[in-house]
Amino acid sequence: MKKLLLPVLLLVLGASVRAEVVDLREFGRLSFILDPSWRVVSEDFGSSFSIDLVSRENVNAVCEISIAYVPPGEFSTKAQLRSRMIEICEPYARESVERRVTARELFMRAGFGFYSDFTDPALVGKPVERGNFKVRTIAMLRPNDQLGITVTLMSDGVRELGHLQLLSAVESMEILPPAPARK
Repeated sequence: MKKLLLPVLLLVLGASVRAEVVDLREFGRLSFILDPSWRVVSEDFGSSFSIDLVSRENVNAVCEISIAYVPPGEFSTKAQLRSRMIEICEPYARESVERRVTARELFMRAGFGFYSDFTDPALVGKPVERGNFKVRTIAMLRPNDQLGITVTLMSDGVRELGHLQLLSAVESMEILPPAPARK
């Protein structure tokens, strides 16, 4: 069923989605599909990159993406990445409704990745409060052999449209070759 998320969302959204491309210098360009109700804010820190996907329409959700160079051989297999993600997410799991990390595979266009959802027990059943998120989804991706991507997606629920749109954008990520040099 999970494999159907991106195609179904794209069909539902129809022509309203657009391709976003963020320049990662010599590492290439990060490409992903995003609904126009979201805007991209990116920053180049020299050795890493930060991208935020922020709602244009007052949806109580946000997606924070960190991209960094990963040395060869580090987390280069699905098993290694899954194990590292579980290790990093343990503190979130202990404080969540779920109480454990459930590493689910992302079905990406290129590379591989995993994610897990964590619900804040203090916010269950409470009304939506702008900037106060009920669910935190942590994802770790290896789109190629050079880069690692860490995603923190925060929303009011895993079935909320904003959450699904952002998770779909994450699954659509792929690294394109660097842009041709300008003359």
